[in-house]
Amino acid sequence: MVRNNVDMVIFMLAERQPAPKSQQSLDAHYARHDEIVQSSNIEQTLREIGRSVGIDKDVFNRAVADQAILERLNKLTEQATDEFEVEGTPPFFVNGKKITGAPSLEEMRSAIAAALNGH
Repeated sequence: MVRNNVDMVIFMLAERQPAPKSQQSLDAHYARHDEIVQSSNIEQTLREIGRSVGIDKDVFNRAVADQAILERLNKLTEQATDEFEVEGTPPFFVNGKKITGAPSLEEMRSAIAAALNGH
């Protein structure tokens, strides 16, 4: 689920990368989340993080201008909101059933055990 424009850029960059590098890009950006949100120049910070995982200026520019990726991410966000009623992150689903609120570890264990036992 894309929550804001910063998330959108991060996901667009990841979408333009091959599988292992895609996850590396996501990990690098989320590891520096606090730095991104506190930055006085968010774009520059995102570009710097991208460079640290091999995303150069041209790749960055093409990624954020890619309308097909933008549309796909918007559709996924709409589906999460409309079809699955996801209101924030992280959402929790066990065996197709949405767990609401902020479940404790014990509540999650119980829900998973029930699903494994066919309930």
